[in-house]
Amino acid sequence: MKKNLLLGLMLCFCATMAMAQGNNANVTQTGDDTRVDIIQTGATNDVLSTINGNTTTLGVNQTGNGNRLNSVIDGSNTDAVIEQIGDANEVQQTIAGDNVQSFIMSEGSQNVVAQTISGNDNSADIIQVGDLNTVIQVQDGPNNSFTSSSVGNSNRITSDQIGENQSVLISQTGDGNLGVFTQTSVSNSIEVLQEGNNNAVTVSQDGQNNIAGFGETQLTQIGDDNQMSSLQQGNGNSSFGLQEGNGNTTSLDQRGDTNSIQSTVTGGTNVTNITQRNQ
Repeated sequence: MKKNLLLGLMLCFCATMAMAQGNNANVTQTGDDTRVDIIQTGATNDVLSTINGNTTTLGVNQTGNGNRLNSVIDGSNTDAVIEQIGDANEVQQTIAGDNVQSFIMSEGSQNVVAQTISGNDNSADIIQVGDLNTVIQVQDGPNNSFTSSSVGNSNRITSDQIGENQSVLISQTGDGNLGVFTQTSVSNSIEVLQEGNNNAVTVSQDGQNNIAGFGETQLTQIGDDNQMSSLQQGNGNSSFGLQEGNGNTTSLDQRGDTNSIQSTVTGGTNVTNITQRNQ
């Protein structure tokens, strides 16, 4: 009698553990020629996917414990790939439009991605390696592109693009770095490089054909605790900034058309304020 009771308790315990550690996938597909591939290895991982469109592909790989994906794709000819390796990573994704290519990879723990893309021909690449990194991305309009890489811990990127043919490229290596970007209108571009800890870059552009960092002359921070801001309103403006050292502050402000700033700071606790107007 005791043996049977013990066996029953063990079976109940095992069943409870299995239920507690189970993964979950809930997928709804509406349309033609859609494909969903999901691989989950670990415990308490969760996928909630809704696809409404044609010729759309979603690939998901979650390895670890407590990872979560909520993906809503409303459009056609869209490919999305999400890979989360580690524990308690989360992706919230909403895509509406055609020909959107989205790739998200998080390797570590407690990384967060919130992605919203509306429009045509958009592309987004997000890579997070480390813990507690965050990317918040909103794109609204055709031909936008966003590429980000965060290697370290507690880095944060916020991007908001409204318009056509805009692009953002940011690379973060270190801990506690921040990038905040806003672009409105047509054919603007931002490129940012951060290497170190607790650096911050803020860029706001409104107009056409404005550039904040490009190629080898990116908005660059190498060191710790640097602050840089670039504001451009108008058309055809360009700003390039380099901070190499610690605790530097640079403010670049241009309003009007075809203004140009190039700022280079080497050392520590330097302050630079540049304002240009031609209107």
